[in-house]
Amino acid sequence: MNRAILILCYLSVLPSMALADTGKGRQLYLSYGCALCHGLDGRGDGLNASKFDPPPTNFHDLRTYRHGSGRDSLRSAISYGIKEEGSIMPSFEHIPPGEMDQIIDYLQSLKQKPLLNQSKT
Repeated sequence: MNRAILILCYLSVLPSMALADTGKGRQLYLSYGCALCHGLDGRGDGLNASKFDPPPTNFHDLRTYRHGSGRDSLRSAISYGIKEEGSIMPSFEHIPPGEMDQIIDYLQSLKQKPLLNQSKT
């Protein structure tokens, strides 16, 4: 019985622990200006988003990752930018590696697995 209570307590605290771990990454995401295009919550709806076609990545939706959603893909996109038709994401090579890891941790925390039988619209 005590084990079940302990497990339930642990599971109830887990979401807040994840938020605490990514809080610094979110702060850095905001301070480096990522929200201007990607939005305050990373949904691709920032103030400048309407100027781009294709639109900025919605980090909550795996279907919108055009260059991959893995850590290496995100690191490359952030470090070197994306220069293709309609996208003018600048490079952020100046971000220190530790801060880059925290931003990537935050972005990774936003990803949702696609639902089965979800249409690609």
